[in-house]
Amino acid sequence: MCLMKNLIKSISLLAVAAMGLSACNEQNLTPEQVGKGELVTVHFGANSSIESATKATLTTEDEKTFKSEWGDGDGISVYYINDQLDEGNVSATWSKSNNAFEAKLPEYTGEWEYKACYPVPDSQDSHIDFGGTRIQKGNAYNSIYDVMLCELFSVKNASAGKTNDGKDVIFKMDRQTGIVYFHLTSALDEEVISATLSVKDGFIASKYAYISDYAFAPTEDLTDITITFAEGTAPKASDFKLWFNVHPTMYSSMSLHVETTGHTLDMKRTVNGSDYFVAGKLYKTVATVPDAKWVAKVAEIPVYASLADLVAAGAPTKDGAQVTVTLTDEVIKTFNGTKGINILVGEQAIQLYCKSTAFPTEWTEGGTLSGTLTNCEWVLYGGNTWELCPSNWDELTYKAPESPIEIPVYASLAELVAAGKPTTVGEQVTVTLTYEEITGLAKSDKYTNGVFLKVGEQEIEIYCRDVPSTWEVGGKISGVLTNCKWMLYVDKSENETWELCPDSWDVFTYTAPLPTCATPVIDIDKTTGAATITCETTGATIHYTVGESPADPTENDAVYSSAVTLTDGQTIKAIAIADGYKPSAIASKKYVVGVETKTIEIDLSKQSYNNGQAVESLSVEPITIKFDKGTNSNAPKYYTSGNAVRCYGGNSFTISGATIQEVKITFGSDDKENEISSDKGNYKDGTWTGSESEVKFTIGGTSGHRRIAKLAITYIE
Repeated sequence: MCLMKNLIKSISLLAVAAMGLSACNEQNLTPEQVGKGELVTVHFGANSSIESATKATLTTEDEKTFKSEWGDGDGISVYYINDQLDEGNVSATWSKSNNAFEAKLPEYTGEWEYKACYPVPDSQDSHIDFGGTRIQKGNAYNSIYDVMLCELFSVKNASAGKTNDGKDVIFKMDRQTGIVYFHLTSALDEEVISATLSVKDGFIASKYAYISDYAFAPTEDLTDITITFAEGTAPKASDFKLWFNVHPTMYSSMSLHVETTGHTLDMKRTVNGSDYFVAGKLYKTVATVPDAKWVAKVAEIPVYASLADLVAAGAPTKDGAQVTVTLTDEVIKTFNGTKGINILVGEQAIQLYCKSTAFPTEWTEGGTLSGTLTNCEWVLYGGNTWELCPSNWDELTYKAPESPIEIPVYASLAELVAAGKPTTVGEQVTVTLTYEEITGLAKSDKYTNGVFLKVGEQEIEIYCRDVPSTWEVGGKISGVLTNCKWMLYVDKSENETWELCPDSWDVFTYTAPLPTCATPVIDIDKTTGAATITCETTGATIHYTVGESPADPTENDAVYSSAVTLTDGQTIKAIAIADGYKPSAIASKKYVVGVETKTIEIDLSKQSYNNGQAVESLSVEPITIKFDKGTNSNAPKYYTSGNAVRCYGGNSFTISGATIQEVKITFGSDDKENEISSDKGNYKDGTWTGSESEVKFTIGGTSGHRRIAKLAITYIE
């Protein structure tokens, strides 16, 4: 078979719009006649297209078309079968001397079916070249990265390679890629060395791509394509063109990085939401680059003899820089996923992070790494992580630990906490949790990825994605965390969290929280001061305290059995305790002759706030509390760390809705020391007294915050 093609692949670009054009393309394979001989000579044609324009129109003549000729070594793969059951796949290879694709088909007249693809996949595993490293000749389009398919079709009463009316069979090829095209001009007269197109939240190339059974199947997604130029063909930055065949994808931003012999250029496009590269479309940018956009390359990359020298030079920047640094027997402390390795230099944690490749699976914690990282990115990631980013792990030599690392074992969470504060690098520990009560959930808008526990005053987060939906505050968890990561997490605001990071929640046994005993109801006779206390929970025992400012009652205090007589100004507090229940909230009531008061307790951790949610107001009849950011740019926000609303310096909150007699504030863990003032009445050490219909509390200072966890408000009914 001889597939003839007097081809110049000509793609007519009818219209463009910056980074969003479509174009029209025609690829016609016109047959030539060849002499008769052993081969059955067939003439194939093929066509493919870039979609018609939808946006702005091109004006410059040389931007309306681009051409690419078949060259020696080009080929297409053809599948055939006829009703005589002759079946096979043939690779048709372009012969420049014959100006044709050459292959063999059996001689037969009848019904034929065909399908085809370009390029010809590897005969062993069907892979094709669609990776992230590509070569271009000057400004010419390189068709080697095209991917085109022709679906199965049939012809009847035809000889090989012909239709039933004797005409040449034409393959209608469907392009599987989009084409991103840049035509850039500038005053810079230097050779272009390379150009890299990158996308975020999508992929445009594939480390392993296949044409399997005439279907395009890319795998192992790549976000970057880098073009270099065949020797002696590099264009000048004064006028150069870049052609990127890309896999159809959605993306949130796109960037182009160009390097010349002495300068770099970066262009970026960020979309509102997401955009798409679609198969069969051309996306084009034509621009003149201002001189100021070309950035001169830094001549020298700093060299450090050790990782300690690099750390001593100071923190990296968010923009990053290139460094060359030598590592000598640096101990692997912990891993971060499959691409990050944590090392400790003095007190400073360093993460080695390779964006493209996972570290070898045989590397273990306690092993050491040595080697020189040349021109390696050194960057501050996420505001607090010092990161070295090698392009791969080949520059480092791994040495296994001489003896297995001894993982410390703790019999309880309290014992682990007593051992001291963890490090930002972290370590592995084995620890047993026994009925540890959940004090908070680490919620975001969509996810719950952690639970908080308390050991004394120290809060611990168990961090793992997707907390079981049935778990709630007050429930208890038990289990043994074996070889679990124990680390200090520091966020952008430098808030510290002690974290245990299990691989899953399966290691825990969960016990649902006990129901809470009903809050006692206190009634005081306005004339005699006789206080009676009741509780709706059957079998509950009520304990109480009395005084001008009595302590909160516990199960060790007096048991209520009959009315308690109060004197003017005294307060009675009560708590209910029953088997199978958690202790009730504390009820409190103050006796003023001729006046009846009531106390309500508002627990801000039980208001269904998400972690980090701004808090504006809440109401518990008849009381209303309004929060205001005041002179601070940050509004008051609820955080699960501390289970409290953080009121920053300059913030305020106002309580109203009744004649307020007393306000008692309970602060969350790790509370700060900002002063609190009130506009009326008397405030001291978390307690306000007075008789006002509205009182405003203001947090002092311009930085820092107070953590408001609970408010007990006494008012006249």
